[in-house]
Amino acid sequence: MKTGIKILVLIIAILLSGLVTAEKYDHQSSQPALQGWTLEKNEDGIQIYLNDQDDKTEIKAFKGVTRIDASLDSVMAVIFDLEACTDWLKDCAEPVLIKDVGFTERYHYQVQELPFPTQNRDVIVHSKIKQNPVTKTVTIEMEAVPDYCKDEISDVCEKINNSSHVRVRHLHGTYILEPQVDGSTLITWKQHTDPGGMLPEWLINQLVQNIPFFGLKGLKAKVKEDKYLHARLKYNLSGIAVAFN
Repeated sequence: MKTGIKILVLIIAILLSGLVTAEKYDHQSSQPALQGWTLEKNEDGIQIYLNDQDDKTEIKAFKGVTRIDASLDSVMAVIFDLEACTDWLKDCAEPVLIKDVGFTERYHYQVQELPFPTQNRDVIVHSKIKQNPVTKTVTIEMEAVPDYCKDEISDVCEKINNSSHVRVRHLHGTYILEPQVDGSTLITWKQHTDPGGMLPEWLINQLVQNIPFFGLKGLKAKVKEDKYLHARLKYNLSGIAVAFN
């Protein structure tokens, strides 16, 4: 490894070590063990699990689980508000909607800010929503589509195509939102991301648990704002949400 790269890795490790080690947590979870997942953090009612994705990469997938004291409608309203991600999703910046296919499908872009001297990442995400008409459980599937703007002609895509950030080429994740009888919402966030670039896999794995922990913690706080607490979903005759009232 060249000296410059060694120095870069050392600087990043020093800058980010506080995020990883400053928080003490209890490894005893009140929830049953999840097969293949290892509990890494259990704090503030949030459980963070890590799992090996496959033999092709050492970058781990994460699963964050927590109960939010707010309705499904309110939680959905925050997630749908792309601009709000800068308030609750750790290091999210410059969110923009690229294409709205409908209530259940859209393409959007965002930047993931990283500490200097690491280069920021950006990602184009294709998301789809499914809902169980009986339980009302919502599943939001997210997939990176790094070349979506390549052949698109629009001001948004032109800006994205000229970005100097490192483009994330692999991201696959899901939000599962389960409404509870007491009016709260159980959320499970599972995701695997390869940020690309020069970051070593061991360092990425140190950061992986912080993304869902601070994200879910931020979501719990953000959902308390009046405009989200009063949000209401509109359903069709099949019992599927199709819009916000």
